[in-house]
Amino acid sequence: KKGFDIIKEKPLDYSYLNAKKLEDISIKYNKKIFTLCQRIYDPIFSEFIRKINLIGKPYALQYDYFLSHNKTVGWRSKKELACGGVLLDMGYHIIDTINSFFGEIIETNSYSAFSNEETKKEILEDYTTISFKNRREVIGTINIGRNFHKKKEYITVFCDQGVAEISPKKGFSIYNNNGQEVYKLEVHVKNEEVTRNQIQDFLNIINFKDEYSYRKHLNRHLLNVETIDKIYSKQQINFINSI
Repeated sequence: KKGFDIIKEKPLDYSYLNAKKLEDISIKYNKKIFTLCQRIYDPIFSEFIRKINLIGKPYALQYDYFLSHNKTVGWRSKKELACGGVLLDMGYHIIDTINSFFGEIIETNSYSAFSNEETKKEILEDYTTISFKNRREVIGTINIGRNFHKKKEYITVFCDQGVAEISPKKGFSIYNNNGQEVYKLEVHVKNEEVTRNQIQDFLNIINFKDEYSYRKHLNRHLLNVETIDKIYSKQQINFINSI
């Protein structure tokens, strides 16, 4: 409202209703709201999409993303500040990746659990598993947790002529149905490079008044928030008495 374009951390917002209000403000005041979300700016993914035709059409995928926190503390353990658990925090990256590269998620079912009394009391899930189907008839599962022994992010894509394994910012391998590796990429992508790529993209949109690209960016994040809203609306919470 004060006349600034905004570059902010993900998520666009914690609810679809609020995200639509931000969209209205952006249009009314003719100012841009950009949301930092790294995965689609990772060259690993863009190269993978170019090579996936080596093994045909995807029909299923599994996305695992874990952090090595021993206990959820700080802002992540307070509902008022976090507004959601691992799905909103870590899962936003996953939803963005799947919606952008593999097709919009349209059907979901999810189960969530808690690793300590603080997050249990605040109803902020520390672990969630989600099953889904998207518009391209790809089915899959998503597993997100904060209390693993190390940080791990790993995607397995099943195609009709083979399978691929992806590690964001590290590389991917593609295998045919005979188990032979038909393509491999190993590279270390720095966080700074990915961040620079997306900020430069945002600056280009502002400087060249590229309304088409901005609308595409905003719609992408509106879809992410809407998808997460739908998943939370069907979330089944698993309270473990022995915690």
